[in-house]
Amino acid sequence: MQLIKEIQTEGLVQIIRKYNLLSKFIDNKVLLKYSQIDSYEFRFVKACRQARGIILEIDPNNNNTVLDTPISFSYERFFNLGESQEEIDNFDWKNYSIEEKKDGSIITMYWDTYYNSWQAATSGTIYGNATLPQDASKTFAEYFWQLTDFYITDLNKDYVYSFELCSLENQVVVAHTIPHVTLLNVRDRTKIATTSNYGELTKEKIKNIANLLRVDIVKVFVVSQREEILDVVNSQPGHTFEGVILVDKNGNRIKVKNADYVQWHHNISDINDLALIKLIYTNEIDEAIVYFPHIQARINTLGHMIDKHIHECTLLYQVLNDYYHEVSKNRKIFFSRFLQERDFFSIFRHEIEIAILNETIPVFDSILKMIESNENSKLKNYIKFLDSKFN
Repeated sequence: MQLIKEIQTEGLVQIIRKYNLLSKFIDNKVLLKYSQIDSYEFRFVKACRQARGIILEIDPNNNNTVLDTPISFSYERFFNLGESQEEIDNFDWKNYSIEEKKDGSIITMYWDTYYNSWQAATSGTIYGNATLPQDASKTFAEYFWQLTDFYITDLNKDYVYSFELCSLENQVVVAHTIPHVTLLNVRDRTKIATTSNYGELTKEKIKNIANLLRVDIVKVFVVSQREEILDVVNSQPGHTFEGVILVDKNGNRIKVKNADYVQWHHNISDINDLALIKLIYTNEIDEAIVYFPHIQARINTLGHMIDKHIHECTLLYQVLNDYYHEVSKNRKIFFSRFLQERDFFSIFRHEIEIAILNETIPVFDSILKMIESNENSKLKNYIKFLDSKFN
């Protein structure tokens, strides 16, 4: 394995710096993971690609190097179809399978000789102690063991088992209403560093292990011609299907993602308070909640704050409007009073002053105007204003 060779030759710290890797050191272990940003220039370098949540054992006699055999390893980094010409050229297009790409989180289960127990790691944590995105009361490891009922005493401790955990608690795009784990792969860790396919077991052996564990394996698609792959991938809606992974006989992999899924993923990645405000004001929240139920709570909070804001704006408008008429439309006196009462209008200023003088309620109109003109800086200020005043 190239990564281990370089560490043993140049040093662990030196390799971390060389490829700008993320690292976690716990007990006798180190986890190495490439950074999507800082490691980008090395994305096609073999050693950097192998640092995808790999867990290595630190040499007890030299803490700047590692032992020969990895503790845990799921996959090296692989690419989308068309992203790397070298990967396309090296792929065996005469002997490959087409597997569903599950939309969830990879959990790698390995035997830990340090604690004499099975561990469930994520790509960024050695013991799976990161909390779930939608439920901070649970870690990935806790949820994984909760969802499984393995006869782990029967498992080979030299094997590393990779699963996909899918649920609403760790939703990416696809809303998995029934939480489950799927067996993706099994490797013989004693062969990870010495074989070209990283000790990957045959499909038949993996299927037998899945039966033993009483879990599903990934769905396999059959096409008669290579050109049909994109038809299979794009024939389903993106909010229910991420895409497929092409796997050749040597364990090389290429991703083919559903185009609609990519758009959904882009949209959900942008779902922050700005996006939610836009959904609320354009009355498009129902469909979003169907596919992304975890945003319901924040939408409810923002909606409640907005309702209170509108109520306060209405009351303030009435007070100011009445006072305006009382002073016989004397603008100087009116604006003197307005400046004392304008706390709730501090975001919109000029637009709201005009709206009051025109006897209209400005809040929705002003925000819709911001949305239409993509004035995100003003919308961000509005969200901060809501949080400070009504949350």
